[in-house]
Amino acid sequence: MSGRTAVVLVLCIVCVESALINVPNYFPSSFRRAGGGGNTFIAFSAGLTNGTESHVATNVTYDKVFVNAGNGYNNQTGVFTAPLDGTYVFMFNTLSQTDRQLWLDLYHNNNYVVTGHAHAVHDYASSSNAVVLTISRGDAVYIRARGDNFVYGQPDEIYSTFNGFILFASNP
Repeated sequence: MSGRTAVVLVLCIVCVESALINVPNYFPSSFRRAGGGGNTFIAFSAGLTNGTESHVATNVTYDKVFVNAGNGYNNQTGVFTAPLDGTYVFMFNTLSQTDRQLWLDLYHNNNYVVTGHAHAVHDYASSSNAVVLTISRGDAVYIRARGDNFVYGQPDEIYSTFNGFILFASNP
C-alpha cells in the first residue's frame, strides 16, 4: 500500500466515524427505554413440560419459565400481567399430539386477538402466531385453549412456548 493510499484510507475511516458519531436519534422523543431509561427490561419465555388435553375453554399454563424479566409472567396461571404501559410483542408455538388437533387463542384481557390451529392425520402438527399490542399496566395477556385440544409435551421435550417482550414503554 502506498503512502497516499494509506492517507486516503485513514481519512475515509475518520469521515465514517465522524458521520456515525453525529447521526441524530431517529426515534421520536416520546420513545424511551422500558423502565424509564434504566436497565429494567420486560421479557418472558415459558414452555409446557407436559401433554395437555382439554375439551372446554381453559387457559394454558406454561409451567417452565426460561426468562421472567420484570416478573410479569405467572407460571401458576399462565397469565402475563404488564408491569408498564407500552407496546409489546407476543408469540406462541405449539405442537399437537399425533392425529389430534388444537385451537389456541391469544387474549388481551378478555378480548380475543389471534389464533393458532394445528391438525394432521397420522402425524404431529405445529402452529404458531405472533402479534404486537399496545397495552396498559395491569393488562393481562394469555393463551386459551378452545374446543378439543391435544397439546404434546414432555418434561425433556418442550415444543410449546409462550413468549413476550416490551418493544418500548409509553410515556408516563
